[in-house]
Amino acid sequence: MDSLAKNLGYPYYYFSRDVPKVDGNFFSGTIIFSRHKIIDSSKTVFPLTGLYGGSIIQAGIVTDGDTVNIFTTRLQLMKFQGDEYRQVHNIKTVSGNTIADTKSMIGKLRYGYYYLSQQADFVRTILNDSKRPLIFTGDLNNIPLSYTYGKVKGKLHDAWAAKGKGFGRTFQYISPTLRVDHLFYDDHFKLLQVKRIMEDGETDHHGLLADIVVKAK
Repeated sequence: MDSLAKNLGYPYYYFSRDVPKVDGNFFSGTIIFSRHKIIDSSKTVFPLTGLYGGSIIQAGIVTDGDTVNIFTTRLQLMKFQGDEYRQVHNIKTVSGNTIADTKSMIGKLRYGYYYLSQQADFVRTILNDSKRPLIFTGDLNNIPLSYTYGKVKGKLHDAWAAKGKGFGRTFQYISPTLRVDHLFYDDHFKLLQVKRIMEDGETDHHGLLADIVVKAK
């Protein structure tokens, strides 16, 4: 992790090992990188059954004489497997065993969205407790206008809604309009620009890159 941080040019980081080992080969978790000093950090595990190691992490970062809180998380929806993407295609094209596929997907989504709403409530509680200006980034696994999005966003500003262009799709499958990765900030900050990172890589998501500065006092 130290060598990765050095190569990226972000000497400070906080890494949460949410899943100790994946297939015995590598760790899975969430990380915050920073060019500025991290003076404190925390990890809060979602107090929910049925989830696999989910958490929200926080880093207190000193910048321009201010200390701000950066939060990030990945809310957990039921993970689709390869054959389930096939089921979605069958439903959309009215092919295959459409009725059975539809029932299967509805059941899985209903279960998943219940947990999403519970996680969103928990994240909002954590953000409300922040005593510092804050920026939140994360994969909410849900779109704008959803309960999950609205609950986590609260009175924060949505970077893509403010200065993004187009639908801002961040998930590569199922639909061309799925913006499920979000970046929120409070009134302490000014957004200069935001864009998507469109390079192909080892992920099914497109990242968000934003320039955000502390407002002049």
